[in-house]
Amino acid sequence: MIYTDPYMMGIFIAFAGGFGAVARALLDEFITNRGRFGWPAGIFTVNIIGSFFVGILSATGPQPSLEFVALRMILVAGFLGGFTTFSTAMVDGVKLARTGKWGKACALVLGNYATATLAFLLGAFIAQLIWQ
Repeated sequence: MIYTDPYMMGIFIAFAGGFGAVARALLDEFITNRGRFGWPAGIFTVNIIGSFFVGILSATGPQPSLEFVALRMILVAGFLGGFTTFSTAMVDGVKLARTGKWGKACALVLGNYATATLAFLLGAFIAQLIWQ
């Protein structure tokens, strides 16, 4: 039982984080290469999607099983932790500011946090509707 062994949980979280990082890179590259947005829409989209799913997984039913809690930890801390990247969004914001695009920089940084928070809340709300 992996959920009772902290070393195995650590290994599963690490692997899931690696898969999340690869998924982020692929989705970011796909979105970036498909459009001419003038700002890093790929990372923005990744953070919104990831936050939504963290919201879903954070809202649980009345008594989650140990297996569910372990799976949630692997998915949230591992996969979605590797998938989302607010630090990259901040670096992208700084890059925009350095090129004089202050409006886009502020919109990216503030929009990332605001929209990700709303996505998290929406995911949690939907999960609560399902659990009722």
